[in-house]
Amino acid sequence: MSEREKKLLLMIVLITAALAGGYYWLVIRTEMRLLAEAREQRQRWKTEAQEISALAGQWEALQQQLLVTSNALRELERELPTGNVYRWQLQRFLNPKAPGILISDVDPPKTAEPLIPGTNTPYATVSFGLNGRARFHDFGRFLADLENRYLHLRVDTLELQPAMPDAIQTEEARRLLFRLELLSLSIAPSGLGRGE
Repeated sequence: MSEREKKLLLMIVLITAALAGGYYWLVIRTEMRLLAEAREQRQRWKTEAQEISALAGQWEALQQQLLVTSNALRELERELPTGNVYRWQLQRFLNPKAPGILISDVDPPKTAEPLIPGTNTPYATVSFGLNGRARFHDFGRFLADLENRYLHLRVDTLELQPAMPDAIQTEEARRLLFRLELLSLSIAPSGLGRGE
């Protein structure tokens, strides 16, 4: 091989290497970078899809919990006074199911204030009083039953005094007079007075 052929061969090899390097740097390396970015994007989408799937599962559980809570709220609302609160009071407290309890007076509701002022919630708070007479034990049972049965009622004030302070060893000495001031949630407090 002559000197000229060697130079020509060397030039062909160098040009081929330069073209191969240029092709690698311009085409193959760019394609590899794009492929790596596509893999990263695929992994991000896969992670997002898993998160969305988990959220969808949580959403279904949340909807189920909302249904259970809504049903429980409806059950509680059935016990709330609606419309004429005074009529509701009379129906519940004039003839208590507790033995030994005699309710002598049920005061009409005093106020009806929105539960959360400035909002359109259907609930309001109403206060009213009960006067009665009972034995100590019967009254304790009545009060416990009242708080357990009507979850929307809260005792605001309680006054107790002996029915006959000077009586000794008589049946009346074991009785007491009570005054309960109660707070209650109500729905649509339109009918608060006796006249409705």
